[in-house]
Amino acid sequence: MSIHFLLSAQARTLSVLQGAGMSDDVAFVLFRHLRWGDGEEVVCPHCGTVHRHYFKASRKLWRCIACREDFSVTSGTIFAFHKLPLRIYLAAVILYWQGNHRLSEALAL
Repeated sequence: MSIHFLLSAQARTLSVLQGAGMSDDVAFVLFRHLRWGDGEEVVCPHCGTVHRHYFKASRKLWRCIACREDFSVTSGTIFAFHKLPLRIYLAAVILYWQGNHRLSEALAL
């Protein structure tokens, strides 16, 4: 079983500036890895089908083989209806995680 990315040593060294400074392509790869791992199979958030769905590279969307709905790495998340660059969302997640992590360390003292 793999460790969750936010609990890994790599995540602890990732700064907000690094997240905001990434290209959208790198942020997309990171979000995809965080959501579905390294494999080619992704899960449709609409119907739950696990398959190697059709990928539309120009729009960074998948089309589900079963229900024919389009979805992305942000579908079904709090970022689904916003249209900001993925690197901004990544910086927000890093900021949130670091704030909670520091708060929990302070409460443990």
